[in-house]
Amino acid sequence: MAIFNKIVWSPLVFGVLLLAISVLDVWLFDRQKITPQQMLTNELLVFVFGLILTIIVLVLSLVMAFKKRWRQSVLDQWISRLLEIGF
Repeated sequence: MAIFNKIVWSPLVFGVLLLAISVLDVWLFDRQKITPQQMLTNELLVFVFGLILTIIVLVLSLVMAFKKRWRQSVLDQWISRLLEIGF
């Protein structure tokens, strides 16, 4: 059931982020009278922003899916190394 929730919530969050990008695109860029060149630049910026958000959401989804295993192995290694150093 927990894996099902992660599989459902990740695309939901992704969809909400894409909706927010679309709203920002319309609100910021369509209110102004701009040239086609400026519109292309703005659309490319929105695309890059959306791509970055997509990558962030996918990475967070993977971390959430494997959080327990990741937390036990990697975090324990980091803590043991910090304790060895003397922190």
